[in-house]
Amino acid sequence: MGLHRVLRAAVVAALVLATALPALAQDPATADEAATAVRRAYFDYDYEGADALGARFLARFPEHAPLRAWAILARSMNSEEDEAVAMAKAFMAEAPDEPWAYWAWATAATWHGDLDEEALVASADAFRRDPDDPDFLWMRAWALQVHDAQAGLPFLDEHVQRGEETAALLSIRASLISSLSWKTRPRDMALADSALAVLAELRRRFPNEAAGYATAASELAGSRRMAEALPLARRAIELAPKGLSAHWTFWRAVSGQPDVDAEEKRRLIVGDVDALLALSPDSPGTLNWAKEAFKLLDDKDGVRRIEDRILELAPESEQAEWVHVERYRAFAADMGEGGWKDAAKRRQYRDLVRAFLDRPVIHQSGLKGDAYRSLFTALSADSMEADPDLLLEAVEGMVEFEGINPHVTFANGPIVLADRGVHLDAAERIARQGVEEGRKKIDQQKKQGAYRTDEEYERAQDWMESIMVDALGWVFFRQGRLEAAETELRRSHDLSPQSRTNLVHLGRLFEARAERAVRGTTDHADLASTEVDFLDQAETWYARAMETQAPGKNPAEAALRALYIRRRGTADGIEDYFANLSDLDRAKRREKILAERMVEPEPMAAFDLPLLTGGRMASRDVEGKILVINMWGTWCGPCIIEMPDIQEVARKYADDPSVEVFTIDNDTSPELVRRFMEEKGYDFRVLLDDGYLQRSGVVAYPTTWFVEPDGRIAFLKRGWSDDLVEEFSWRIDALR
Repeated sequence: MGLHRVLRAAVVAALVLATALPALAQDPATADEAATAVRRAYFDYDYEGADALGARFLARFPEHAPLRAWAILARSMNSEEDEAVAMAKAFMAEAPDEPWAYWAWATAATWHGDLDEEALVASADAFRRDPDDPDFLWMRAWALQVHDAQAGLPFLDEHVQRGEETAALLSIRASLISSLSWKTRPRDMALADSALAVLAELRRRFPNEAAGYATAASELAGSRRMAEALPLARRAIELAPKGLSAHWTFWRAVSGQPDVDAEEKRRLIVGDVDALLALSPDSPGTLNWAKEAFKLLDDKDGVRRIEDRILELAPESEQAEWVHVERYRAFAADMGEGGWKDAAKRRQYRDLVRAFLDRPVIHQSGLKGDAYRSLFTALSADSMEADPDLLLEAVEGMVEFEGINPHVTFANGPIVLADRGVHLDAAERIARQGVEEGRKKIDQQKKQGAYRTDEEYERAQDWMESIMVDALGWVFFRQGRLEAAETELRRSHDLSPQSRTNLVHLGRLFEARAERAVRGTTDHADLASTEVDFLDQAETWYARAMETQAPGKNPAEAALRALYIRRRGTADGIEDYFANLSDLDRAKRREKILAERMVEPEPMAAFDLPLLTGGRMASRDVEGKILVINMWGTWCGPCIIEMPDIQEVARKYADDPSVEVFTIDNDTSPELVRRFMEEKGYDFRVLLDDGYLQRSGVVAYPTTWFVEPDGRIAFLKRGWSDDLVEEFSWRIDALR
């Protein structure tokens, strides 16, 4: 069947189901049937439906243990994690000898973000109470998959024979293998393929189980294998029409088809959304997912209509919370970098965030943390105008609720307070707390498999500690405690010598020491050196900060210009001074970059990818040329920053027959990329990823390959660069 026929068949099937399938023909006659119905909805990924059924059926069968347990799990998966934990604890207190009570506690703890250790202990305890029930085996394997995937497969192999698994156990086996595939960088594609093979087995043995189709479709879509994902998502929708994840994958798969025009994609996606909403027209959860479809279509009016409907139906719901959060985020995105200079826009943004924080109930503490971080960002941009008490409230709010970005909370927060000279005691307390919080964050990331080697982990710990120690040193500086400040700032530098912020802070410190020496302070350390010695050191730190690369204007330049004039009493010769610094920096960068050439370069994997403008391009089409291949996505902030320079490089070498400059985009929707290119006026060549980047081990964006004429990758550049055109040209020239 051709692609267009597959697409049309999917929407027709969904529409038929929307009009013909009742939500539940009749309530179950027995408690066992009720528990089975909730379980069925759960494994169909209809968590909102499972939660509603669980609440309804428990009113009829309140003493049925399996029903109560599945209802608690459904409540947890329907984003009511805290309530589910409370329900599970009450269940155990009421029925201390009931295995299903411990099962309920284990599943609630597994899904709760703050109960990792409890989940592992509870799931092991629950499994011991009924090891012969496949659902208890599934529960323990699921807890391991979430919190200790490495132990999951051996556990399954010990307790169930291959070929004898239930559908749920096959599904969790696939999930465990997929989780393990992500434990390495790049992803272990052999394991990823093994997970897909288990899902294929699930479909063969249990052809009417939606999980085998929905999970495989999601895996394939995540790997940009959209054509393969599409029919699987369609079948999952046929089997479980309310399974929201299958609809989401279907929309992504349709959006990612390079050979289907935008109008047809819109018709197909909106048709499926209409079919889904016909089944659950007043469901905030379903509406929230439908909103994502209109985002894929870049239909802001459609998004707004759905959001307004959520606010009308359930203004105090978790989904309504997300509406408010996404609206203030969208406002910030529309402001752009320049918008932060507009005081009126900053106030409007601050008021949007404040309105969210003033809601009587906020279901998700993480969103509260996001809001406090957003408020902090707005107040930080207000320079010295912000209310000091409101600024402290924002920082303290991050401390309590923002658990994702400790470098913002415990470093940037105290630094901004110190810069304003307000609440310095609180700034010191928060900065001191940051050292331990940062260490815990890196340890958590290690547990999640973020670091391949002990060396990587230790570098991350040093980097995080350097940020926190620098913040503490800067607070000491603003308190006038210069000796304590120097101790911490030098310690930060020892841990991370290339930190621009720290280098500038050290420059400021030694300028202050020079001022004290001039005043004849009683500080013995200052009397031991002259003003000239301190200013020499300040100049050295600022000059080193000039060599660092990071987005935004380098504050060291203004500091160094002011210091130049202070020391010489004139600006004469300042441009020659900066030109000399630039020449020295350029020579160091060039030497460092050329030294990064691969000693044993590996061959680039062959590709044959669709072009954004139509047609295809294969590696064989550019054999024998120097290739510059930039991997990017519109979702990637650093990628967007460097796009003007990528455009310049592409134009610089457009007429050079020995060099080909092009990009591979990782977005799901070609239309999104096409609009971006048109709006920005870019015309460099864009290929569309079909999973090639993941298979080739690309794990960071932006990444750029510099490929020798014989097809081997000689240079690999990860991340953003401040002097991209110059540095790319050095690499290209080295390959001639």
